[in-house]
Amino acid sequence: MTHSRFSAFVVLLLALAVNVAGQNTSNLFLSDQTENSFCTEDVRLRIDTLLVELQQRPGSVGYVIASADRSIPGRFLKYFTNFQLHVGFRRFDTGRVKFYRAPDGDSMRFDYWISVDGVTTPELPPHYRSAKIVEPTLFDSSEIIKITKGVVEFGYGFETAEPCDWGLRLNDFAMAVNADPNLQAYLVASAGKRNRVGFVRRALQITSRTLSREHGITASRIKTSFAGVLQDDEMQLWLVPKGSPAPTFRPATSPYK
Repeated sequence: MTHSRFSAFVVLLLALAVNVAGQNTSNLFLSDQTENSFCTEDVRLRIDTLLVELQQRPGSVGYVIASADRSIPGRFLKYFTNFQLHVGFRRFDTGRVKFYRAPDGDSMRFDYWISVDGVTTPELPPHYRSAKIVEPTLFDSSEIIKITKGVVEFGYGFETAEPCDWGLRLNDFAMAVNADPNLQAYLVASAGKRNRVGFVRRALQITSRTLSREHGITASRIKTSFAGVLQDDEMQLWLVPKGSPAPTFRPATSPYK
């Protein structure tokens, strides 16, 4: 985070600390909500702001109710998990922030509620159950950054101050594949330039091998496809029911675009 952004963050926290006692006097209110917010600075600022508001209201409880974008459901898991871990990272009482996953929707959405009395709750979603995959479904996508000592690194922007593409969580993908014996794993990738074709093809091979050796997907259930020279070095993870047509590369799915 740059100095100016950090200063703005401090000013926001101070303003909340001064004004929060006189605001939102009802027992329950929606503090914030986001749709398709991907960048580190924004998403962590949201959860930090929630924690500050809770800190200023003894006995209050926060509720984070979130839903995945059904067109790319795997991406949601990175953010949902990181939000929960961030509460502990801030050494905040994890019992005062409750997380619920709602059914998938048309965007990745997070609603931040505050129960002032700690008793009144927002409308909570039913226990989440993942929908059965009946057609090729894009799980997640990410920029292919580099290959270091036989390991593929994903995620655009992690060498800058403001990453928005948080990479791929291969374990989440493997769990989705292994949970349904009717599914196959497809890795589809593009190269940004002709001189990167060999690099991308190698990334496909390494990722396929990693999913098999380290994450337990039977090698015969993993297929790879090179989509050609397009805009970026990008890899997409697809869940495909057996007998369905092979997926084609879907453009403009990286979160920084």
